[in-house]
Amino acid sequence: METGTNPRQLEREQMIKLMSMFADIFFAGQWDPEIKGRKLEDRLLKGEPIPPTHLRAWRIAREEVLANVLKWVRLTIENYYAFNAEMVEKDKILHKILPDTLWVNIETVLRNIGDLPCWVDTKLAQTIFGGKPNRDFWKKIFHDGVSPTGIRVLAHGLDLKELITPKGVSKNAPVHSKL
Repeated sequence: METGTNPRQLEREQMIKLMSMFADIFFAGQWDPEIKGRKLEDRLLKGEPIPPTHLRAWRIAREEVLANVLKWVRLTIENYYAFNAEMVEKDKILHKILPDTLWVNIETVLRNIGDLPCWVDTKLAQTIFGGKPNRDFWKKIFHDGVSPTGIRVLAHGLDLKELITPKGVSKNAPVHSKL
């Protein structure tokens, strides 16, 4: 504990850092507690104006969406270590200190997922966001861009190389895990 290398302590601290990053990207200054989330999609369908940043925060924080976003965060971490020829145990990925360059990749992935137009597309209120789909529903959307019901939600499935590439950088430019 004194040296800061206790695996459980590191896991806890890094999970707090990850969730704080998530909150800073999706909630800080964007979630309006006056609007809340109760029946938000129904209110949207009835024509109530909902600020896009609030709508995005509500939608991305849904359990079935968040679980799939975190799978992409896990993939980002695993990819980083694989690219750098390091082994990491899948059930202990937060037990060692994540390097700063990896935290930059994680933040970029979260920001790029947050920039997807589906979070603010009001036309998806009834078909995609109205109701309680399971995790596999969003897994399929993130995989190929189309819902299990055949509705196109994303232009194409998510691609890790695109997700770890900061905006303004060509997706064909080489992406290096170590800066």
